[in-house]
Amino acid sequence: MVKREVQEYVYEHPWEVVTEASLRKYPNRWCPQVQRVETLKREVDSRGRLLSRRLFQGSNPVPSWLHWLIGSEPAYAVEDSVIDPKQKTMVLRLNSISLRNLVEVDETCTYRVHSENPNWTVLQQEWSCRWKEPTGMISALENLSVERFRKTVSNGRQAIKEICDDIERAADSVTLFAKEWSDRLGDAAREWGVVTDEPTCNARQDASSH
Repeated sequence: MVKREVQEYVYEHPWEVVTEASLRKYPNRWCPQVQRVETLKREVDSRGRLLSRRLFQGSNPVPSWLHWLIGSEPAYAVEDSVIDPKQKTMVLRLNSISLRNLVEVDETCTYRVHSENPNWTVLQQEWSCRWKEPTGMISALENLSVERFRKTVSNGRQAIKEICDDIERAADSVTLFAKEWSDRLGDAAREWGVVTDEPTCNARQDASSH
């Protein structure tokens, strides 16, 4: 039997900010299970979309009663992503490559602009899990997988929200810094009697005629 869940979540941040935050998600205190991320491929296709593939390595915490089956070896997963800046969509597909003989776990995250508020972003998250063995424990394993997925989803969303806030604060700081320096330069120019306005075309023509 395959366990499936579909969830939607709205970030009150623009799509560009959420997309950047998602790519900068790891490492993060909310997601300690992800220990290492390696970019295997990154290219732009003929349609202007950014295609990437990343390898994730993480811990595989399991209850003591499952150690005999799964052990404590690192877990690995591959993520393929497609970012379309024209359509303003990002699709992430994550496939677990560890323990494929026991369980298949697949997840797809789609980020798009909110249909009613262009400054918000909608995340649709689809997840599926199918345990193959041992047959007598499948129900308990499925419940454990669902519980872990929901916790991971909650923590992941919190991580992205915090990164979005950091990105926007940094952008505000740069804007404020640029404005302050512009004001200071203007004040200095006036104090020293420097004319900052460029002469008009007519003024230049008049000057050249004398």
